[in-house]
Amino acid sequence: VVSTQSTGKVIIEAMDKSVLRCSPALSKVLTSPANKRRYWSLSDSFLKEFPHKGFVPFECENGLNGVALVDDSISPPIRIVQYGSTETPNMVYVKKKLSEATKFREDLAATRQLDIERGSAFRLINDGGDDLPGLAIDIYNDYALIQTYTASWTNFVSSISKVLLNEWEIGKGRKIKGIYWKKRLRDQPQIVKHYAGEKVEGPFIEIIERCGGLPIDDNSGVGGVDGLETKILVDFNDRNGTKLFLDQRRNRRYLADLLCGPLITEKPDEEGFKLRDAILKTQKNPLENSQQFHRKYMDEYRKLTKKNLFEKDEKKKGDYKRFLNLFAHTGVFSLSIAARGHKVATTNVDISEDYLDHMKRNFALNDLPMKFHKLAGSDVFAYFDKLEKYRDRYDLVLIDPPTLLKSSRFGLWTSKRHYRDLIEKVAPFVKRGGHIVAFVNTKNVREETWLNKLGFGPEESFEQKEQKSKPSPQETENEEEKDKPTPLEGWLKVANLTQDVDFRYKEEDERFSRYLKGIVLKK
Repeated sequence: VVSTQSTGKVIIEAMDKSVLRCSPALSKVLTSPANKRRYWSLSDSFLKEFPHKGFVPFECENGLNGVALVDDSISPPIRIVQYGSTETPNMVYVKKKLSEATKFREDLAATRQLDIERGSAFRLINDGGDDLPGLAIDIYNDYALIQTYTASWTNFVSSISKVLLNEWEIGKGRKIKGIYWKKRLRDQPQIVKHYAGEKVEGPFIEIIERCGGLPIDDNSGVGGVDGLETKILVDFNDRNGTKLFLDQRRNRRYLADLLCGPLITEKPDEEGFKLRDAILKTQKNPLENSQQFHRKYMDEYRKLTKKNLFEKDEKKKGDYKRFLNLFAHTGVFSLSIAARGHKVATTNVDISEDYLDHMKRNFALNDLPMKFHKLAGSDVFAYFDKLEKYRDRYDLVLIDPPTLLKSSRFGLWTSKRHYRDLIEKVAPFVKRGGHIVAFVNTKNVREETWLNKLGFGPEESFEQKEQKSKPSPQETENEEEKDKPTPLEGWLKVANLTQDVDFRYKEEDERFSRYLKGIVLKK
């Protein structure tokens, strides 16, 4: 029933669910993509082709069909849900995709690329990478957080919650006991609420992040087992997220190794050898019980390392590696390094006192004193004055800024236009042989464009240049392409980084789905 405005009731527009017959222009894009790649995202220039928002079945001139999710409040506003069927998503489809996503992550766990053991946190559904664009589901210990980025999924939340609580399990019988739902609609307050099952006891959820593997010991034949656990507090009520960047787990391990090397090397120190031998004597057959052995080994070794570390005279602080964490958020990068027992002194700069207070909670949870970990509640650009004044130099500087920020010193800063300025500002504070690790987190900047603006873009072949001269329909119309600037003098690109493996994306949709881009530079 459609009411009229005169009644004062909400008007409900009738939705035409008939199959959209694509125009010749849209058919050409969907059926003849460049490089023979299939498009999964389209820009807002194609919105006029679609009669309404929501799930829209379509059919092209050559018979190719599918379903698109159309919503001008998400970016990009047109996402292809599936090809080969015009049936709009229902719970049969969603359950199938949940099952496929679970199997994918179990396979990752089997090859030790992902931790799905009880207590861990990981992404179960990642938007279009799992064929459910506009929907994300994260698992935090015993709880699931459903995040909807478009109203099209609102009516599915109840049924998804029932499936997760009553039917879903992963690995060795791991289940969840509570569901929270966060609406993440553009230009609207992010609303989170307990939706089903048990509530979290207290303000935070405690999860475990296992911080890295061990190299295989040729003498004993054991190793390669994640043995060191870091406890982290997650806050579902945080308006910008959960106080934890889940997609950075692998990068946290990378940074710890880059700064200080593996916790246990192939040649442990004398105390490490003694400790290992003592534990080996308590094992009847350590080769058959290697995981338990290494968990005990790492736990005892960390206690030993922490004891030695924090009993040292502060005058010997010069022996420590120095880490500058800019836009530190809740300082989990610093926590991950410190929890491994490394000799490291960190400086953590963030304008949010709330996030820095949460960093203190996480350090306390892991019994880590703050003696060598400085917190600076400051505008990052303003903090550069202090660094220049005291001539501080660091072994590693991490830059992980928001996409847009207002600085009292810089003005309006955006990752798209001003990242090179930030790198140049940070460069003098790095020791020779030290590193800068920089991240950009946005769908609106292509990795190639970002790297080119930094001066570290890849060399292009003639074919690639020819292809770039032909704009793709999925490119944003206002994205600037400028000449590649000169590389930073005295710096070498070491590696590129990206989001963790459970933040799955389609290779054809990499432009929008692989949103986290990182670069490692060495001085």
